[in-house]
Amino acid sequence: MHQFYLDGQKAAKRHKSMEEAIYALLDTSFIEDQIFGAFWQDGFRGYPEPRWVTGWRLGKIPAIGYSYNYRDGYPHAGVSLAGIDGERTTWESVSRMFIEAEKRPKVRVAGWLIHQTGGDGEPLVVGAIQL
Repeated sequence: MHQFYLDGQKAAKRHKSMEEAIYALLDTSFIEDQIFGAFWQDGFRGYPEPRWVTGWRLGKIPAIGYSYNYRDGYPHAGVSLAGIDGERTTWESVSRMFIEAEKRPKVRVAGWLIHQTGGDGEPLVVGAIQL
């Protein structure tokens, strides 16, 4: 996966925009893969390389592989976590209050932490698995 991150960095030097770079990659299968695509995009944007983390969320991991932001009406770039082990929780207490009120179970999760965050600033992971 590290190679996809490096490929994203190289593409940033060759193309004027991410749209132009992605258009050049339309014939490749990796661009549709959520994990490889996340590594490539973070490399393209100059963000730190995704890292493997463990943490927790309220509710099961969505089968589709990403969470949905119902408040703002769009899908997230990955699965949202309520917290990452060893790090401070940063998401808004109002959203947490509503989710906890639904009595969703606390689920332990591992995955690749990407640079993008959810609508409330919560961390997002790709390739999420339940522990």
